[in-house]
Amino acid sequence: MDRKTLGYLLTIASTILCGLPGLALLCLGSLGTLGALTGTELTADEVPYALGGLFVLFCLGLVLLLIPVAAGLWTRRTSDPVAEAVADIGTLPEDF
Repeated sequence: MDRKTLGYLLTIASTILCGLPGLALLCLGSLGTLGALTGTELTADEVPYALGGLFVLFCLGLVLLLIPVAAGLWTRRTSDPVAEAVADIGTLPEDF
């Protein structure tokens, strides 16, 4: 399996395993924050704790969402052109 195929598989797997749960946590954190701020069931003492926990969920969702982005960028990067040029030259003749 070449590097390009492995990169595509890594990007797809990280999107499914990290990106989708990250989106779910972002939605849960943002909707929960709206619910905590409009607060029908929460007392005034419980609101800061609820907002803190929801902020943690929101940040965890952002981190999980950045993993597939990093995997995609890692697979799309090009290798060093100087190293490829040196590898293309090959060996020098002995009489040099």
